[in-house]
Amino acid sequence: MAEICIGGAPASWGIFWPHNRELFAPEVYAAQLRDAGYRYTELGPLGYFPTDPTQLREFLGRHDLTLCGAAHVHTLSDFSSYGVLEEKTRTICSLLQQSSARYFVLMDESEHYPNLAAQRLGPEDWAGLVRDVRRIGELVSREYGLSFLFHSHIGTAVQTKDEIERLLEAVPAEHMGLCFDTAHYAFWEDDTLEALKAWRDRIPYIHLKNLNMGIARQTRAGGLSTEEAFARGVMQSLGEGDLDIAEIVGYLRGSRYSGYLVIEEDYVPAKPQTPFELARQNRAYLAELLG
Repeated sequence: MAEICIGGAPASWGIFWPHNRELFAPEVYAAQLRDAGYRYTELGPLGYFPTDPTQLREFLGRHDLTLCGAAHVHTLSDFSSYGVLEEKTRTICSLLQQSSARYFVLMDESEHYPNLAAQRLGPEDWAGLVRDVRRIGELVSREYGLSFLFHSHIGTAVQTKDEIERLLEAVPAEHMGLCFDTAHYAFWEDDTLEALKAWRDRIPYIHLKNLNMGIARQTRAGGLSTEEAFARGVMQSLGEGDLDIAEIVGYLRGSRYSGYLVIEEDYVPAKPQTPFELARQNRAYLAELLG
């Protein structure tokens, strides 16, 4: 890949689980994404798109879309569920392979952790999380020839700068890169642009969105749960919020970043615009920044 490829994700339509198809059927999502100006899409939660490889390729072809990757959510501190994680990873990787997509993204499940204290793992649990992430990374890269990426996520056991760095040190670059999410990282008020520069060699794939820092601070202080923060719109459109998206995109252009920029906004009904309107606005905003 020698260019920046702009993608979208079912999460921007509020599709976080397969049963969310009642909000937007896959055909509606795909048609709206294409009409908003996108050519690449993530797979969405397993079971939302067709799980038969031939049917998936036909579905994507009908809407002139190309699969760029898949983001999978799993409770990583529940070590008894590793078998489920491996089974779903294999299913998703097979779909990615047969759709000529390259990236498998893994993130922890925020609904599992009731508060900030629960998100801080002790040494034994942290070692278990690292072990399982490393096992999945080796499986994805060795058995499927795909790129395994980890996505830090607010409200989980891997969310702060220190936790991300610990994980990067523990899992070799050959088996794990990062899906860098600009807003999830900025939630802790660490410098997003500096992190992007520091970890650039391990970032081929970016989730791009903005952040409402006021809601983030209220959440960190214990005034809101992670779920309440999302419902109030802590994740923002590119042209809103407190992150300097223009500066981030300017750096990527200037450093000749060639990879995916996936606009993934975590849609919630409280937002006044429809998912299609937001996707079109975000696409136009990014197009202007990219020139």
